[in-house]
Amino acid sequence: MKIKTAKFLSFLLVLMMLITALPLSAMADSFVVAGEKFEYSLNEEGTYTITGYDGEDEILEIPAYIDDIAVTELSAHSLYNDISGYKLIIPETIKKIGSNALTCSNLTEIEVHPDNEYFCDVDGVLFNKDK
Repeated sequence: MKIKTAKFLSFLLVLMMLITALPLSAMADSFVVAGEKFEYSLNEEGTYTITGYDGEDEILEIPAYIDDIAVTELSAHSLYNDISGYKLIIPETIKKIGSNALTCSNLTEIEVHPDNEYFCDVDGVLFNKDK
């Protein structure tokens, strides 16, 4: 009886560890578009949040969709000093931009897709739609 209980408890412990690890592996991933690597996670809305970037193009275009799922957020510090280029293009799907997400020493111009409901650009400077 003790052996069966010990095996059962061991099985339960392993199962709990696996279940706990699942959200971590499912929440963070990376995606390569046009040679640029984006790190992203699935958010509560069922859309993606860009959480990081590793690339070197002079023009960085945030993808609007990854695997047919909309990219709606740039998390805080997601592109912090990671943009080596000079221009950032924000798609129509972005709704939220976290604090210091766009703090980059080389960044000199931001272009927002004209169909974005939340943000716009004026002469390469980012504004919310109300300016």
